[in-house]
Amino acid sequence: MSNTTRPQRTALLIVVTLFVALLSVGCGQFELSTRAERLPTATGVATLPPPDGGATATTTPPASPFDATYRDEIAGFAIDYPSEWELDGGLPDAEPRPDNYTVTGHSWLAGPGGGGGIPEGGTKFDLFVELDRADSLDEAVANWRESFLTNEEAKILSERAITLGDGLPAIRFRVETNFGASEVTVTALHGHQILFGGLGDQALLNEIVMTLRPLPLAESAAPTSEGQMTSVAAIRVVADGAGAMVYSGPGTDNEVVALIPTGLALEVSGMSRDKAWYELAGCHAQNPYRPAPACWISTDQAISSPIRGIGPSQQPSLPTETRSILVLTDDMAPIYSGPADSYPVVSQLAGGFSFAVEGVSQDGAWWRLAECASPLNEPLDECWISADPSVAEPSSAPLTDQ
Repeated sequence: MSNTTRPQRTALLIVVTLFVALLSVGCGQFELSTRAERLPTATGVATLPPPDGGATATTTPPASPFDATYRDEIAGFAIDYPSEWELDGGLPDAEPRPDNYTVTGHSWLAGPGGGGGIPEGGTKFDLFVELDRADSLDEAVANWRESFLTNEEAKILSERAITLGDGLPAIRFRVETNFGASEVTVTALHGHQILFGGLGDQALLNEIVMTLRPLPLAESAAPTSEGQMTSVAAIRVVADGAGAMVYSGPGTDNEVVALIPTGLALEVSGMSRDKAWYELAGCHAQNPYRPAPACWISTDQAISSPIRGIGPSQQPSLPTETRSILVLTDDMAPIYSGPADSYPVVSQLAGGFSFAVEGVSQDGAWWRLAECASPLNEPLDECWISADPSVAEPSSAPLTDQ
């Protein structure tokens, strides 16, 4: 994210001023959906500035007592809060998608029409999300500081670095405006800028914000270093010829790191900002055999797969006396993620070689392989090959390394 134009600065000033104002008045009643679940909470770690130039002091608060969780699958974060609180706002289900939105949590039950200010003893927080606004914490802080200080009544009283849930870095500001003093926490995640502030029990608010954390990859809409997220979980290669080239980055000027045969399905972890490239999940850091730290495939050579999911099929396998099978096809035999050809093709095995099996499907029509890997060298949880005699047969030949 680079230079901010004057109209953008003006627009940002408006929303930041509105955000500060929201901290000082009662929240209205929004009719927008949120997702809340009772889940275990994360423990945050607060990092304080070094005292007198010494080593950084770190405090670890106890596990939060909150038993409800707001999940934002678009910005890719979660935050815990007391289950007896009301939650309003969120990203409206509308097109075009707005650039920003607010989520408000409050300790009291709002009456019809909302508003009315904060009741005595009440506590509230506001989460303000600006999509595609900041690629780093430094940029988010600079954006916020520039807009906030444009208000002549605004003062920054203090600031300090803190670490939120799962190591997410943030800066907490104590500020003063014509609405009074309050605290604002600024962070950035997946290219999005997130502000958290509130009024009431500040100690409780600090506990709440410390649970703000990135969603696990499988639970989000797929964050990517290039800034975009996508609801696409998997794609199937539809390239002509031998298959589709996989690059180390989103563009043909990057290194070619793999070739994916046509028809194979792969999980997706993100999308480039121009929506021209999918990032493939198989090149994650937990895969020691990945061809590159990042793998990208053109959207022109892939389609969203209407599949049940690339993962365990939940279909049982029966014990078998057969320990290995010989692949009989002249070319490559397709490997499926479940015991039916309606499951996605996740790999291929070469004809003329033997491979270990660990079971057979209930109808006897499929062998379950003891192990296999994707074209990105990622070990797969479950792999099945047809037991049709034209495809594979029991074998006593030496096994082939996979």
